Amino acid sequence: IMKEILGIIPARGGSKGIPMKNLVNINGKSLLQYAIESGKESIYINRLVVSTEDKSIIQESEKLGCEVVKRPSNLALDHTSTNEVISNLLCFLKNNNNYSPDYIINIQPTAPLREAKHIDEAVESLISTNADGIVSVAEVPSHFNPDWQIKIDENDRLITYLGEKLSTLQSRRQELNKTYYRNGAIYACPTSTFEKYNNMYGDITLAYLMPLNKSINIDTEDDLFLAKQYLNQ
Repeated sequence: IMKEILGIIPARGGSKGIPMKNLVNINGKSLLQYAIESGKESIYINRLVVSTEDKSIIQESEKLGCEVVKRPSNLALDHTSTNEVISNLLCFLKNNNNYSPDYIINIQPTAPLREAKHIDEAVESLISTNADGIVSVAEVPSHFNPDWQIKIDENDRLITYLGEKLSTLQSRRQELNKTYYRNGAIYACPTSTFEKYNNMYGDITLAYLMPLNKSINIDTEDDLFLAKQYLNQ
């Protein structure tokens, strides 16, 4: 695939749920290291850059041999969107390196079970179609399926999510509609999609399906615990 593909690792220092989350160690490696390794092992990523405002993350990235672009601290706040971070990085690379990739891939450190092969399969799928973007997803386990979601009404009574009586719920798991959620491992798109829509989805977004045991996205201590279990296997 003769395309210029940029891997972006957004890794700020702050984090509400788990302090300095991106440097948290699981089985001897930081979350940042898992992200850098999966990006470096990809056969398609030509350039891999960490975007951060944090000194410790800069040091760790450089120690692991990964390029860093320092972002302004006002782009490292709780409400800063990933799109703002990507936009800042693309502008920096264009203005300072005269560099514009054909495709960009967001490799978030919070998905340590993602592997290089997942990145490469997603890239192949994206480039072989005219889609605007591709997003990694996993199947929602049946007990969380929207067809089985229920609410509590103002009288403390259970009703279905759509407001029906509980007796209308589908009883057989096999007959539930399959639904999926974004697992946070991979977002990729042509740079032109990002420039046009200011997001990585565009209008036509492909799914890259990943198994549940590769789909842990770390927000809480429970997620960390689960990721350790899977990595130990």
